[in-house]
Amino acid sequence: MSQGAVIKIYNIAGELIKEIDVNAVELQRWNISQENIASGIYIYTVTGGSEGKSVGKIGL
Repeated sequence: MSQGAVIKIYNIAGELIKEIDVNAVELQRWNISQENIASGIYIYTVTGGSEGKSVGKIGL
């Protein structure tokens, strides 16, 4: 992922759960154990940077 990309994570209802701005200088991590996130299926989008847009699902 390149600098300037944005990762957005949504729940199955389409509500934005988390937004992560990607900075190529430092490694980006989302430590879900420190947040009140329920198990389930989530949708993510990655936009910006040189890769364009990606959409996918992730299970927690």
